[in-house]
Amino acid sequence: MVSVFAFRQVLRVMNFRAFSLADDEQFNAMKAWLSAQDAGVYWSDQPPLLTFIHSVLLGWFGPSLVSLRIVAVGFSVLLCIALFQILKRFYGWFAGLTCIALLVLSSDYLMLSVSCLIGLPAYAFAMVACACSIRSTYESSVAYALLSGIFLGLGAMTKMSALLAFPALALWFAGWRSKDTGPKLNSANLMKWWLGGFGVVFFGFYLLRPDMLGVLAATHWGSATRSAFQDYPSSPETIFSFMVNDWLLTMLALLGLFIGIRRRIRAAFLPALWFGVALLVQLWHRPFWSH
Repeated sequence: MVSVFAFRQVLRVMNFRAFSLADDEQFNAMKAWLSAQDAGVYWSDQPPLLTFIHSVLLGWFGPSLVSLRIVAVGFSVLLCIALFQILKRFYGWFAGLTCIALLVLSSDYLMLSVSCLIGLPAYAFAMVACACSIRSTYESSVAYALLSGIFLGLGAMTKMSALLAFPALALWFAGWRSKDTGPKLNSANLMKWWLGGFGVVFFGFYLLRPDMLGVLAATHWGSATRSAFQDYPSSPETIFSFMVNDWLLTMLALLGLFIGIRRRIRAAFLPALWFGVALLVQLWHRPFWSH
């Protein structure tokens, strides 16, 4: 029954040639197409990485959304693989496969997985950063710490909301983690490499486009933006509607976090912190886009 339902959900959203699957798809495709035509437009209100990737694909395959949506599927697979690796380390492969199965049964997640939007790729990079950070502490590996910082930087250069994972990762490298990590672990050294990898990517993009942060600040927090969206639906109302759409997954996630924190499982505090930081920021930030 689960297999039949999953197949039905996939068929529901896998129309790669649909004119539009989600808000902002046309906007992202337009920016990428202009960039591919050397029109000098790389992004407007978002970091440039995914626009660069999309523009290369449009240059190779022409003005079609199919290639962009295939890339979206690739990022979705990347997120699922990274999440599975994290869950398998802490809870076993069965828990990891169960979590991935529940995630892909969500119609909202499937829709994002085939839409050329920037949110899911950003979180895919952030999830890979989490997987690398965990592996770096278990193996005392500066290479994985460096990769964690690089992937988090790539996520931030896709969409700044990837930085919502920054406090959780910083806490992990600072020492709030499972006690069975390597006894020879040098937390300060790993954090140094992690911050170094992140800084190289983040400030490297800044040097390429020094006007990036100013554009982001003006379009997201400027007075003109806030006044234009005064009558936009409130963030709490929108967030609640998202949770209701996938109420079963929401209940399972919140229950899991509650049990983990109640039992003082240190690994559970990190997703709880990520969720808490994201919730606080989204409750404050306006506008809150539907996708």
